[in-house]
Amino acid sequence: MLELPLIPTNTSRFTVGLTTSERNDNQSGVVSHDFTEINKVINDDPKAAYQQLKEIYNSNEEMRNSVDLLWRLGKACFLWANTLQKKDSRKKVLILEGRKYATSAYASDENNAEALRWAAILIGSAIDFLGTKDKIEQGKIFKSYLDRAIEMQPTEYSLLHSRGRFSYEVANLSWIERRLCSTLFSEVPNGTVDQALNDFLEAEKHSPFVWPENLLYIARCYAVMKNKGLAEKYLEKVEMVEHLDEAEAETLVEVRALVSKLK
Repeated sequence: MLELPLIPTNTSRFTVGLTTSERNDNQSGVVSHDFTEINKVINDDPKAAYQQLKEIYNSNEEMRNSVDLLWRLGKACFLWANTLQKKDSRKKVLILEGRKYATSAYASDENNAEALRWAAILIGSAIDFLGTKDKIEQGKIFKSYLDRAIEMQPTEYSLLHSRGRFSYEVANLSWIERRLCSTLFSEVPNGTVDQALNDFLEAEKHSPFVWPENLLYIARCYAVMKNKGLAEKYLEKVEMVEHLDEAEAETLVEVRALVSKLK
């Protein structure tokens, strides 16, 4: 089945800028709040940001319907969860909690790009904790959210990478897995290696930093396409990055072994 998470797994390199919707333009008709200070810390200290946001959420009933508060809570849950090890039970709790906040934000305002972005990311993250049937069902929802989010933010590199991951995993479903998909649902999700590669290349173009995880997926795609030269080119880019984390170093060895088998 789809190997998840289908979202960026290493957020420590992310230097997310302040988008227009991350300012304080709450247009949902509820009490507004100045999130300036929280915006400054949410990427570097998501736990602290979560605690501040949760205090606002718990202490002001009217703010519980604030789109700006809800999507930030979802974002803080996601970023904090990604600082935890896979075996930490808090990871699942935070991802599912974050999905609730982010999807509520999007349900309240379908034109809010950040609400949609974090709803897509949290739905994708939550898939990792579901059973097979629910994974397939939520995977289709995840893809529809991603497509809509990319329509609104066509150069958002994390969304492009996520859609690339989805297409790559779908393209590599086994015959048995495809039969299972078609049995449970009317059609198998669409996804090809070419589509995945295109999204990964677009993510690289728009990423504000050198992103080993994305580069490794580009190399994977070229390896599947039997293009050893281009696969090696992107592996070399990864090898030039200082301080790869444990997961990146492990994946580099795995992809290098795959490429070495090509003629």
